[in-house]
Amino acid sequence: MTTSPETRLKRFLHYGRETGLYQPGNRLLQDYYVRDNLGAINTLVSEGKATETVSHIVKAFSDGYSAHPESLVFALAMCARTDNQALQQAAYNAVKTVCKAPRFLFLFVMFNDKLADPVSGRGHGWRRVVNEWYLQKTPLELAELVTRYRKRCGWSHKDIFKSSHIKSADVGQQAVIKYVVRGLKEAKEQFSERPEAQQVLAYLQNVEDFKHCEDEQHAARLLEIHSLSLEHIPSHFIKSKEVVNLSLFQEVINSPLYQEHSKSQEVINPPLYQDHSKFQEVINPPLYQEHGISQEIWNAIIPFLSLPDLVGNLKRLARLRLLKGNQPIVSKVVDALNNQATLADANLHPAQVLLALRNYENMNKNIPLVLPTGHIVLPLPSLPQPHVKVVHALNHLLTSSFKLLVPTGMRYLVAVDVRSQMVHGKCWQCSNVTPAQAAILQALCLVKAERDVTVLAFGADEVLIPVTLDREITLQQAQDRFKEIPNGPVDLTQPILWAKKNRKPVDVFVVLTDNQVKPGKVKPAVAIQQYRSALHLPNTKFVTCALSCSQIVVANPNDPLMLDIAGYDGHVPRIIEAFSRGAF
Repeated sequence: MTTSPETRLKRFLHYGRETGLYQPGNRLLQDYYVRDNLGAINTLVSEGKATETVSHIVKAFSDGYSAHPESLVFALAMCARTDNQALQQAAYNAVKTVCKAPRFLFLFVMFNDKLADPVSGRGHGWRRVVNEWYLQKTPLELAELVTRYRKRCGWSHKDIFKSSHIKSADVGQQAVIKYVVRGLKEAKEQFSERPEAQQVLAYLQNVEDFKHCEDEQHAARLLEIHSLSLEHIPSHFIKSKEVVNLSLFQEVINSPLYQEHSKSQEVINPPLYQDHSKFQEVINPPLYQEHGISQEIWNAIIPFLSLPDLVGNLKRLARLRLLKGNQPIVSKVVDALNNQATLADANLHPAQVLLALRNYENMNKNIPLVLPTGHIVLPLPSLPQPHVKVVHALNHLLTSSFKLLVPTGMRYLVAVDVRSQMVHGKCWQCSNVTPAQAAILQALCLVKAERDVTVLAFGADEVLIPVTLDREITLQQAQDRFKEIPNGPVDLTQPILWAKKNRKPVDVFVVLTDNQVKPGKVKPAVAIQQYRSALHLPNTKFVTCALSCSQIVVANPNDPLMLDIAGYDGHVPRIIEAFSRGAF
């Protein structure tokens, strides 16, 4: 059994690499997107399967399982930059499908420019597809787009318009193009007498008025009247109340106290920050400059935020000290989190809600501040304690989000490590979630969505203990149930041997541990092959989740039915789901 170029491509499309290892992290900051990391495209081209490559990209986009959709855009940009004319044409034709969202168009432009030959330039195909992307929109849609997403990935609409030499026969679109390239004043001078442009000019004027408004109450009214979005809001209305005074921090850096501690390695270790008394002489209110914060703006925008956007902005709201006491914004946040009508369209996974909940609950962790100079200095003053009503609403949202899970129809066996480090440790790349919470949440997602799930725990004396979980159980109740189980060492082959001995048909094995496993007499790669042969299930898959470590090597690199996951983030359950469905 070998890994085909199609499988390597599909892996890349779903998590940004061709190998059978998923690691959380920002792909754009970790050099995932370079030509050498996606050799499968050249292999497929050499095998005469060029156009199939774009079909795989479009299907991965349509299925919606990709944990890192920017990988789809990079692959598309690579196809557009090949010498194969058929593949290039197919790639440009797929841009309107894969890059519907503005952020994906910006990504495509950035990747395309990064991969471009300096001699050949961007080319006619690039200009054609970019212009079509903009000009397929109505003038008002175009005006909303260029004012909402002004700049991404180092590119602005103005940059793109100039590079693509965009032109339109539509007067309304012409007015928007003029606004982007030359500003509102010139757009009004040229099109103020044209009836076709009046609607977009009025909209652009409203946006400009809002952008330059200094009165927050008036700005809030403009926000509601013109149905503007969060992206339209100027930074001076949503920035933090406490902005670091860097000149005073420089005094801190030069202080004897800081110099004393900075000589020690302990300066970056958590124990140093457990004793606040050491730093009271240098952490004080004058260290921070008070800046105005607009509660009015946030009160106006929250009812219009999508549920994922609201969940994603909870940390920001907490840092702005808005989620405290009986402030009206608390009620609005709670009502929005409890709104069952918006839940169905939210596409929120329970893992994403759990992360938001744990991050919100742990806002007061004493995390050192890293200055632009690279110095590590003292923790910031504590934020208000997590609001009880917000925590309760997030827990309710977590319970409700299980209803959104879509069954795969597969038969699962889930084996969970129950040792103490699972409870007291941290997930790699997700420090506010313990390995136990992540593992049990994964088990619950499968139990609540699927019909055939067997859950086992690695018990004492190397015995696998069946764990009964029903669809009504909560995360906390499940955690309490696992705590009662006497723990034992983890042998990754044990679940396979158990299923083989009991003649249990399994489509997908999922083993959830931290990072310490006992070497078995038989390697998992060998054991799973033996299981497939013994039960005549040649397509049975094996997933290993090492939640606390950054690297793991369990899967056979030549076995496309094995997957390793190191660490944890909100994408892990969907990675497992996509793998189970055969998406890669």
